[in-house]
Amino acid sequence: MWKKDKPKTDAAQAPQPDDAAAAGVAGAAGEAEVEPKPDSPSPADARLAETEQQLGEMTLRWQRAMADFQNYQRRALENEREARRQAIASVVRDLLGVLDNFGLALNVDAEKSSARQVLSGVTAIRDMMRQVLAGHGVAVIEPGPGDEFDPLRHEAVLQIPAAGVEPGRVAQLLTAGYALEGRTLRPAKVAVAKPSDDPAGA
Repeated sequence: MWKKDKPKTDAAQAPQPDDAAAAGVAGAAGEAEVEPKPDSPSPADARLAETEQQLGEMTLRWQRAMADFQNYQRRALENEREARRQAIASVVRDLLGVLDNFGLALNVDAEKSSARQVLSGVTAIRDMMRQVLAGHGVAVIEPGPGDEFDPLRHEAVLQIPAAGVEPGRVAQLLTAGYALEGRTLRPAKVAVAKPSDDPAGA
């Protein structure tokens, strides 16, 4: 009689422990190979990031420079105003003494003072005033008869006959002029000698 084969047991059909472990390792290795790696930045992206960083730094430097320049402008303007105030204050302080002398002159009893005394007082005040101006670099322009006419320092108001004075030269001072450190503030007003009438040369 034929003997029936014994059916295979589940134990025989199940994979052996070693086989299962090998299969798991193989599966894991396959999954590791399939997983994509993160992309590294391209050279163009790196250059763009570097450029953006440099632009930010330059913008910050420019903003700081503008702020410093604006502060400098404000300080320079304030220094200029303060220097002008100091210059004016210096002149005014020196002129106060002249005003004081004017006050003293006006308080003099006119009935007890002669014209000579009044004239002497006015002359003293004028000289004091000129001293104050000289202390601030102001010089008086007072050309005398016969001096050469200088259009930069003199203003010819009229022509007059003047014996012994060449035509075109200063014949008479009408109003003194003033110059600040060589620069004319107000020219002296003068009369110049007119040419003498010469019928023979006509």
